Amino acid sequence: MTTLHPHVIEIIRSLEYDPNAQRTFEWLSGALVWSDEGMVLLDEAAETTMLVCTVIKRLAAYRSSLILGEPRADLADVWNEVKKAAPNWPGFRPERQHPSLREPLERHLAQVIPAFDRMDRIFERATRMAASRARRKRRRRIKITTAIIVAAIAVGWFVYEIMSD
Repeated sequence: MTTLHPHVIEIIRSLEYDPNAQRTFEWLSGALVWSDEGMVLLDEAAETTMLVCTVIKRLAAYRSSLILGEPRADLADVWNEVKKAAPNWPGFRPERQHPSLREPLERHLAQVIPAFDRMDRIFERATRMAASRARRKRRRRIKITTAIIVAAIAVGWFVYEIMSD
């Protein structure tokens, strides 16, 4: 079980429901989020904002798994801990977990999954290119190193020949 920092819980507890909150899609968590759920905390320190946003992303991801009917066990502890400590967090509202959100969520996921797949392919290609360049540099270094060694041996042999005459 996770144990969240009390300050993080305090911030989440302070968030209030806004009936005019705007719904957006958060790519990294693959979740629908509302503007009153704490993803943007302008008056908090950067580290605190990052911690709270990480928790909110986990909550939103778990909520998405509930909407899709496939609860993610790896996120259930955070959900349960925050639900117990901050039950009035706007993200726990029933209408934000309603099965009617499945269609818009799946529509967003259908857009994001190919984008992440494309990023993966680009990353894999870049990794292969970098590895290939590194091998070529190593071969060049080996050739240069070999040339230096051969030159040193030749110079050494030349000096030996001169000295032994």
